[in-house]
Amino acid sequence: MAEPYDRWHKKRPQPGEKKCKTHGKVPSSEHERGKRWLSRWRDPEGKQQSESFDRFDDARQYLTKMLGGVDDGTYVDPRKGEAQLKAVAVQWPENQTFDNPRTYAQ
Repeated sequence: MAEPYDRWHKKRPQPGEKKCKTHGKVPSSEHERGKRWLSRWRDPEGKQQSESFDRFDDARQYLTKMLGGVDDGTYVDPRKGEAQLKAVAVQWPENQTFDNPRTYAQ
């Protein structure tokens, strides 16, 4: 089973590297920057996807959900629903109908 990746600490530290006082592990260059836990998986096309979390349990739960979707064929890419605001702003008025033609111009 895949496990979330700890972005803040090295998996294979060199002998003699100093440990952080908070966690007792050797810090990486990303230590205490952004969210700590990274869930990584491959989508059905083989492209690597990822999502970051503050808590290990949240990252593991999300990773389990994504891997389960890939395995049983119900996977939906979480980023497919994202749309750029500019594209929506251009398309929205085109799909509207107004009783008064001056309303569209305004």
